[in-house]
Amino acid sequence: MLFFTRFLLDIYAIQRSSKSYGKLSHVSIGSDQGSLRLQFSTEVSLLFYSKRQTYKEMGRANIPKIRQWTEGIARQIQANLDYLNGGLFDPRLVKYFDIKQLATIIPMPTRAISF
Repeated sequence: MLFFTRFLLDIYAIQRSSKSYGKLSHVSIGSDQGSLRLQFSTEVSLLFYSKRQTYKEMGRANIPKIRQWTEGIARQIQANLDYLNGGLFDPRLVKYFDIKQLATIIPMPTRAISF
């Protein structure tokens, strides 16, 4: 199974789409209603998300500076997909957006409201 999966990934890594702007082997950058999104190839979508097509909304406007930032993220994702058959890829995409969880959660003091 691993050989077949690698074979599929290798085949589709060679192909490039001329229709999609910003197309990398397994990740493309698109726009939907003025908002940027990442679109994953069918192979990556099936392998990591168990569905045929996966889109991840960026939540940012389609302007040149933000598109350039998104292309950098797409390149990083593609590099992780290429390395060891996706061994470094984070399907949750947390490491690509540099989102850090708080180490501790401090509860806020509450006061009783009296009427």
